[in-house]
Amino acid sequence: MQVLDSYYKYFFGRSFKVRLIYLQKMIQILTIIASFKNTFKKSSVIGGSYF
Repeated sequence: MQVLDSYYKYFFGRSFKVRLIYLQKMIQILTIIASFKNTFKKSSVIGGSYF
């Protein structure tokens, strides 16, 4: 039973860490997309003012 317990702890702990890393990457991608949208809006506004 000890082996099973350690296996479950290892498996679930690892999956939890993987989920955390996945969440962090998703948040990074979302923030990058948001910043791109903001810069695009600003550049389009600047372009509109130029034209």
